[in-house]
Amino acid sequence: MNIIAPSVTVFMAAYNASKYIEVAVKSILNQTYQDFELLIVNDGSTDDTSEILKSFKDERIRIINNVENKGLTYTRNIALKEARGQFIAIMDSDDMSYPNRLAIQIDAFNDKPHLALYGGQAKMIDENQKEIGFIEESETNPDLLKVKLLFHNTFVHSSVMIRTSIFREFGGYQEPFAEDYDLFLRIAQKYAVGNSSEFFVAYRWHGSNISRTEGEKIVKQLLPIKGKLLKKIGLKSTISQQKILTNPYLWNDVSIYEYQELFRSLLLYNKQEKTFDDQILEEIIFDKWYDALIHLGGANSAKLFFSKPIFKWRYCTFKKLRKILKKSIKSIIKARK
Repeated sequence: MNIIAPSVTVFMAAYNASKYIEVAVKSILNQTYQDFELLIVNDGSTDDTSEILKSFKDERIRIINNVENKGLTYTRNIALKEARGQFIAIMDSDDMSYPNRLAIQIDAFNDKPHLALYGGQAKMIDENQKEIGFIEESETNPDLLKVKLLFHNTFVHSSVMIRTSIFREFGGYQEPFAEDYDLFLRIAQKYAVGNSSEFFVAYRWHGSNISRTEGEKIVKQLLPIKGKLLKKIGLKSTISQQKILTNPYLWNDVSIYEYQELFRSLLLYNKQEKTFDDQILEEIIFDKWYDALIHLGGANSAKLFFSKPIFKWRYCTFKKLRKILKKSIKSIIKARK
């Protein structure tokens, strides 16, 4: 029997998700765009997740049950084999998708055949689905997004749609933590990626969010991810440089001169390879260099501020210059006491 493949596979990994999964599933079934399958992998849940899923009688839902809990990376990679759609839309089992999400994403891919990955904005809701705020705005300027992605994740995972062929090309998720950021970063080094200014999902903030329960592990896992990135673009990949690209001011063992070396190397690399928009990269690195000096510069802050090729007069404001001079003077006075 021939099965007509849908355009989109909406992929949902679920583990002990009984509290929220009904709302998540209904938010997909109620999409204005209807040419999809909803592929749900129940990752060995021990609560009522399985019973709730069985209560849905919609032929678009396809359920796979892991015999035991395998974890997110393993479970999400089931989509490598099982996804039937031309596109994979990620949906977390505790979030909600807004009704026009899939329609907007499909339109974007149809308009831009070169696009590999497309996400959107997210509101935050509590356990009772009450709006409590917004996730920091996901960057929509493609060139700016690509540069910012060097330093932090610029996508809301449960808002993203990816071309299935590209998801498979990159072997899906590869890390136990921050696996989404690692995947997006790898894709963005080769293909065009983007974000819509529209709200695609409501992200549920509760006590069991992985970002809350595994925050320290996620930060540590980012270091080897940044290490792979630095090696890929041909730069030194020391632990210090990985830390600078991960969370600049979290570490006490990184010197200001290591910041200087990495920022210079990134600028020189881009002059040769033209991977990033020159002006955007220059401005972001200038701002990060200024912040690093304010945090770590000490008495040499004013002198270091003018380091070439990092310093550019067009990005320097009177306020920044005054603050750097103030930082140097205070440090000198403190050292003489």
